[in-house]
Amino acid sequence: MFGIALPRHGPNGFDKYARIHESYILRYDSPVDHRPFHHKHVFDPFRAGVELRVEQFDDMDMTPTLGDVIKELQDWYWEHEVEIAALEYG
Repeated sequence: MFGIALPRHGPNGFDKYARIHESYILRYDSPVDHRPFHHKHVFDPFRAGVELRVEQFDDMDMTPTLGDVIKELQDWYWEHEVEIAALEYG
């Protein structure tokens, strides 16, 4: 199953994330105690959600819109369609 969650707006801004088979693909986060800046976590959902990297956004103008995130996930989906099909149809 491939899913995208709508943004959750909290006191510090936004969180956007997408998952496949209970593993994250990516997650955009607002500043938190351990990372005082907007950032994106990138995961490998085909390896039990191993975190690959964290990307920092130094400027709010770099923070993507929901449309940008949907486009990013569309591109990701087409790049991984064979692996996704293997998960869905075994």
